[in-house]
Amino acid sequence: MNPSKNRNKKCVSLILILALGLALLSGCGGAADPTDSAGGETEGVEWDFAAAWQALDGDTVMLTVNGVDVTWDGCYYWLANLLMGVDPSSIPSWKGAVGNGSNYTYEEYFRMLAEEYAAQFAVMESMAAAAGSSLTAGDQEKLEENWDLEVETYGDGSEESFLAYLDSLCLSRAYYDTINRAVVLNQRRFADTYGARGENVSTADVEQFIADQGYSLCLRIHFGATDPDGETRTEGELEEKRLELEGYLAELQPLAGTETVTESFRALMEEHTEDTDALGSTGYLISPSETEDTALIEAVNALEPYEMAVADTADGVDLILRLPLTPDTVVGTNADGETLDMHYYMAAWLDDNTLTEALEARSVSYSTAWEELDFDALFPLG
Repeated sequence: MNPSKNRNKKCVSLILILALGLALLSGCGGAADPTDSAGGETEGVEWDFAAAWQALDGDTVMLTVNGVDVTWDGCYYWLANLLMGVDPSSIPSWKGAVGNGSNYTYEEYFRMLAEEYAAQFAVMESMAAAAGSSLTAGDQEKLEENWDLEVETYGDGSEESFLAYLDSLCLSRAYYDTINRAVVLNQRRFADTYGARGENVSTADVEQFIADQGYSLCLRIHFGATDPDGETRTEGELEEKRLELEGYLAELQPLAGTETVTESFRALMEEHTEDTDALGSTGYLISPSETEDTALIEAVNALEPYEMAVADTADGVDLILRLPLTPDTVVGTNADGETLDMHYYMAAWLDDNTLTEALEARSVSYSTAWEELDFDALFPLG
């Protein structure tokens, strides 16, 4: 194995990976039609992903990340799924430069991306080990329940059919288990560190976090610059919507400044807002570092809790109700329907930064088999 050089490149987004959770397969496809990508027609070249998978034994170690081995099965799963959406005719040569300011060749580029994806799960495993976290009996039960659920969902209740489905995705049972185990281990490490709902984070720290990040919370009745049918509203039509919102504001104004306004505001919101994603939510959490709508941020920050205003925002016009935001304010729910407050939100923020830093600082060594992988043999360009 050859030690890697110091690395400081941007990692593939953790949000994408962690969003997969135990529903890994929902975002993956089989052998995609390569003509669907931007490169054009395939000119008769089609890659045989199943045959390429068999080029090496699945247990062959390709990478070692923070002491955790990643096998050919693991690296190939990501490599194959990256290439399933690529038109072979868009690649002039595997050893040709990608361009666009990149110093990578095509084979280096796809090998790097596959490593980035595979490394995330190895880093999760190594971080759990360093924290002394291990799977509980409940975690093992969760993994077993997930297996049964996906057998039912993707294999019509047949393990044999589900394994065949995994095989069609170039995903071995061993690596399927590796990924899901790493995700649950990561959840266990999070709970051991911060508490499952962030309860180990101090209230004083959360108060400072809210202030430092500039978070605020609001409800809004939103009318878009584009109507629900996709038609752009004229300025006259938007003015009509402003007047409609001014009417709601006048109706609610006697309750302004008190908590009692919230229920009445929510009733109007649920009846009239075009932002249907917000329905049933505890509020619209705003962060200057994450919210692109600066007009909305300014409008909310100009209000005191339980005050309201009509404001033009980036994508329409809104009636806004600012809500108080404290460490105990509920801002969401978990998969079990349990409420989550700003303690959890801060814990998740801290943990995401910790994971990202760990990925950037990871120690990686490569096998000769990985460094000398013959893309021309695996994925001929014709």
